[in-house]
Amino acid sequence: MLRACLFFEARAYRHGGGFGRFERQDFVLALVARIRALSGGHVPVRGTVA
Repeated sequence: MLRACLFFEARAYRHGGGFGRFERQDFVLALVARIRALSGGHVPVRGTVA
């Protein structure tokens, strides 16, 4: 769910004109930090087997 939220945030940023630095927005930083915390810092590529 967090990755989907990040995807839609990126899409809204892109279609909204893309002003500023996307990777430095507070909400984006918080999403990425939470994704890293939940995944242990590694998110496998979809469709791969660990």
